[in-house]
Amino acid sequence: MRVLVVGGGPAGATAAIQALELGADVTLLEADQVGGTNLNRGPTPVRTLARAARLARDWSSWERFGLEGPRPVPNLDAVLANSARVAGYAHDKKDLAGHLRRGGIDLADHLGPARFTDPHTVRADDGRSWHGDRIVIAVGCRAAPLPVPGGDLALSYRDILALKALPHEVAVIGGADTGCQMASIFADFGAGVRLIEAGPRIVPGADASISAALSQAFEAKGMKVITGARVQALEHAGEQVIVRFTPGGPAEHATADAVFAAVGWPANLQDLGLDAAGVTSDPRAIPVDDYLRTNVGHIFAAGDVNGRSKLVQSARLEGRIAAWNAVRGPSRQMAYEAVPSGSFTDPEYGSGGMPMKEEIYEPASLPNKRVSAFDIEVADDHLKDLKAELISLAEKMAAIENSAWRPRAPDAPGSHAPFPDDRGSVASRLRSGAPPC
Repeated sequence: MRVLVVGGGPAGATAAIQALELGADVTLLEADQVGGTNLNRGPTPVRTLARAARLARDWSSWERFGLEGPRPVPNLDAVLANSARVAGYAHDKKDLAGHLRRGGIDLADHLGPARFTDPHTVRADDGRSWHGDRIVIAVGCRAAPLPVPGGDLALSYRDILALKALPHEVAVIGGADTGCQMASIFADFGAGVRLIEAGPRIVPGADASISAALSQAFEAKGMKVITGARVQALEHAGEQVIVRFTPGGPAEHATADAVFAAVGWPANLQDLGLDAAGVTSDPRAIPVDDYLRTNVGHIFAAGDVNGRSKLVQSARLEGRIAAWNAVRGPSRQMAYEAVPSGSFTDPEYGSGGMPMKEEIYEPASLPNKRVSAFDIEVADDHLKDLKAELISLAEKMAAIENSAWRPRAPDAPGSHAPFPDDRGSVASRLRSGAPPC
């Protein structure tokens, strides 16, 4: 059996490895560099930038700890160069392309667009084509454009790494995970930040207590958080951009040196030629069933492209399950009741399990526990009981992430909490005796 995997991010690479381990011949196609957004363009370099911003912010705490000195001045060129260096180091250290090839996977990378020509064949622009008895689509997603007049004036998270100077005033449109991360980075670097969200609260996918705690923390450090507001247009104003929005009342406007949009994460379907394969899709994703099959029985979709979870940890498990079902037949299903997740905002937050309103408390081998909206600002001597509790929760979340276990009922632990620093995992820092904050 030949399994053809289209897309070399976390879902695609994992699917290719799983299919190979199950005895299939595997070809993996990647338009650019293997590793996907996670390794090459998103979390790895941007998280490094967030770390630099956090170090700059820590200057405000020096006096409390008896430290003196002037506030650090960011050298943007050096900061961005370090982000690129870390992304390059992570890519070289993983050597994902080499690992795949040495394992026996036929990897074709840096292809550019590849599209279906029939339900079993994918063709690249250079004329090469590949056949698959089973196909796994894992092409990921991209930042959605801002759909308003002047929307092309808005930048995305990818443009942060191309900035020539730090803006003094920033407007971020979209208050979900990515928008809050960008807003937090610029605020920690000292910019004035206005965060505009159309919904009633920021990070709407998190527990409501997380949204409230994060909003309070943002506003406490001078950020303006505006919810229930729809952006109507962007306009040039010399070197600046005017944002016109309606916050549930009379229209308002704000001026910024840079505007960033994080208003959606649609699938990369524009060049895939799904019609030739007979695969049904909508503008944002490829619908799949519980076995990650599309409407065409031998074609599966894993990772962000199916629109179900859009988290790296989910993508990897989806890749394994899609490959298993492709090779062995549809026998394993995905479940999302206990997906651990977190964000590198300042303060950070993390969660595992269902939101409070959906929590079902039943006896189970994994007891339900919840930690919500806390900051730890006490001496280490008083943390013994809390350390044990946090270690237990963190290890259970890690075990769930690293296994293919599927709960039969929504009885997995639901834990949701903001954490104030990113210096290693909670479990590892607590176990070593280091303070978690």
